[in-house]
Amino acid sequence: MKVAIYLRVSTEDQATDMQRSDLIRYCELHKLDYVIFEDQASGRSTKKRPGLNALMDGVRRSEFSSVICWKLDRFARNMRDFLNLHAEMERFGVKFVAFKDHLDFSTPIGRMIAQILGVFAEFESSMNSVRTKAGMAQAKTKGVKFGAKPMNFPLKDALDLKKKGLTYTEIAAELRVGRTTVCKHLKNTH
Repeated sequence: MKVAIYLRVSTEDQATDMQRSDLIRYCELHKLDYVIFEDQASGRSTKKRPGLNALMDGVRRSEFSSVICWKLDRFARNMRDFLNLHAEMERFGVKFVAFKDHLDFSTPIGRMIAQILGVFAEFESSMNSVRTKAGMAQAKTKGVKFGAKPMNFPLKDALDLKKKGLTYTEIAAELRVGRTTVCKHLKNTH
């Protein structure tokens, strides 16, 4: 069975040459057939990477025994994304190797490291939530309002349209607001 090599650089002026040569040499040394997937993408999200998406489609079709990347940060820019992708690979029996980091998540030590990373990712997520809530509470004491801004509903126009016999749906379309908004403002009018 083949392995998937994943290469990624953050900007268009960077090249994947070093990653490519190291990983091809690794595959040749271990007599592995390989397919290369490559992205040039910056940012944290893994969703906008066509190479990674194609690789994961192959994982879901059980086309690969392993996924090999040069370094963990070339595969995923944050732990939550990595852990989600790794969990999906595990469901399909696909091993993950980060070559330069000397991490093989199919070994007992590699699985332990993945679990430790998961604990830290969960902790980081929890702390972000705590900090966000504390910041919002502090802002509220200073009079900052959260949520959607109240809209100036054109009640007179809505009443005129209602008198003409338009339905709430038609009034909403005419005023370019939601039907629920029209219902809320007109329900107590005659």
